[in-house]
Amino acid sequence: MSEFRPRALVLALLSLCAAAGSLACVPVPVLVTPPVKGQIKDAKTGQPVAGAVVVVRFDARYDDLLPDRDVIEHRELVSAADGSFALGRSAVATFALWPLVRSEARVVGVIADGYRCPDPQLVSDAGVSVALTPALDDDDRRDSCRPVGAKAGEAPRYLAAWESLHPRVDTHAQREQNRELERVLEARGVFGFGENCSGPIVDLALSPDGQHVAWMLADGNAFSVQIRSTAAPAARSAPVSISQARPGRRLAWTSQGELLLWEPAGELERALSPSRLSPSGEGTEVVWRESQSAPPASQAERGAPRPLPVEPADLRDEGDARWLGRSFRIARELDPESGLPRERLRVNSGSQEAQSFVLPGEPCGPHGEFGQPQLRIAADTRTAFDLRDTGAGCGVVSVDLQTGEWSRVDGARGGRCEVERRVPATHFRTAMRGYAGDVTEALMHAGADASAAFSLRIAPDGSTTAISQDVRGELVRVAVPRFPMRTPLRKVEVGVIGPSRGTGQAPVPRLEPL
Repeated sequence: MSEFRPRALVLALLSLCAAAGSLACVPVPVLVTPPVKGQIKDAKTGQPVAGAVVVVRFDARYDDLLPDRDVIEHRELVSAADGSFALGRSAVATFALWPLVRSEARVVGVIADGYRCPDPQLVSDAGVSVALTPALDDDDRRDSCRPVGAKAGEAPRYLAAWESLHPRVDTHAQREQNRELERVLEARGVFGFGENCSGPIVDLALSPDGQHVAWMLADGNAFSVQIRSTAAPAARSAPVSISQARPGRRLAWTSQGELLLWEPAGELERALSPSRLSPSGEGTEVVWRESQSAPPASQAERGAPRPLPVEPADLRDEGDARWLGRSFRIARELDPESGLPRERLRVNSGSQEAQSFVLPGEPCGPHGEFGQPQLRIAADTRTAFDLRDTGAGCGVVSVDLQTGEWSRVDGARGGRCEVERRVPATHFRTAMRGYAGDVTEALMHAGADASAAFSLRIAPDGSTTAISQDVRGELVRVAVPRFPMRTPLRKVEVGVIGPSRGTGQAPVPRLEPL
């Protein structure tokens, strides 16, 4: 790890200003990446492996307080005849408000003919030794190798080699079909529970060591935080009450075992800075300390402003500690029972056979994103936590990454769902396809104006009535086929774009009370 200290930072900035020849220049922080050296070897024979493509990722850390890292860049190398590879130091101009900048290097990708791809490794000052295991076959290589998040041009040889292992055999028609399915699934999500309901759980965070999971419970206007061990997430524990003076705050863990509430930046602050954190640090509150297993003693201590050096966010596992060589990919499909999008998680465990299982319910709230190298993975490396609506409101769900079994662990019930929503006619037709045509046909047979907007009234059992108007403005009400999906909505207003005939205003039906 390389540390760029304030004095060196100031000297570098003054040098830049002097070179610019202006006393009014604005200093720009400079990140210095550490030197990298290492060797690629055969894990069985110990012999060097030449011609392996190595991708090194450089990360910036602004402090030890929070575990978040910013990616500086990726660099690509090819191992020499003796298996060695090396990079010198480099300086990268950046935009940061925190003077203590530490840079780290990780080998995040190694690909070589005949070998499986290894797990990411941190590069120490002494260098790094990467052992490659011979692959059984191309399928074995394919299962072990994953893409890297490099920008265009940063790792062209690695990405080309990875793509050669995963050839794109789909036709143009198949790609178009997949795009159309995604459009339908996105449109249908508008009518589901995940987008129209909130609570009772409104936030979730996992500690850096994976030992504790915390969530925020909303009960009307009152909020509390639950902290549980990931080894027994369903065990009961006393909730921690929090201040109500600042609604809308988020949970975040620090590397020091503290659970914080932090306040997102306002619109004006976001316009001046890309950070989501309020630059003043106000609204930051320590609600629990792992060392004390209890909240801070005094309210003054809890509510004292904390100057946080980096942007806080839910900890999302980068896989360095708990990835275990696995890869995760999400596939969405239409659930024939609910009519809603259904998410299927594919877990590839390297040499083991890949597994696939359906995730419960719908994603809700600030949720973890399966399918990316970012999961809330507990210390046991087998359990992942996420926020999902499984039919009883947004809640904390634990998922077994080996079997797909899941359980709701927060014990809370309730939440609040919207019962009315307005959507454009084009959106409605994309989501419902044939059903939209059935509704339009029923309205036209009943004498409704084809250019007018209409409203759907959905009963709890799914039976549906459409309300519109005819060319004279008279109300038209007709029974239409049952709404084809589960939804919390009881009224859906389908609007149109453009003026109605002779009025200059968008046509709107005469709405009856819900």
